[in-house]
Amino acid sequence: MITLPDFRQKQILFIKTESGVLNKIKIYNDNIVFEKDERVENRVSCHRIFSVFIIGNISITSELIKKGLKYGISFFLLDNSFRCYASIGAKNVAIIY
Repeated sequence: MITLPDFRQKQILFIKTESGVLNKIKIYNDNIVFEKDERVENRVSCHRIFSVFIIGNISITSELIKKGLKYGISFFLLDNSFRCYASIGAKNVAIIY
């Protein structure tokens, strides 16, 4: 169950990808790492993340999904018009097309 301190201390991570660039999100030392063209753009500790919204096309590793579920992180995949087409780890989320 999520408590009020979880909402105060945890972050929602938004990742906007660029077309024509190799975008990757992976796990490294209990950090979520976002890479563009094999260069690290940003990294955030899994302990601080509540959910991740990914806008656009990206490569996701299976290890990221496993560790994300272990830490209770929900992943939402959105197209470029911000419509959610998939969710991973989120419970009771309705997707309407």
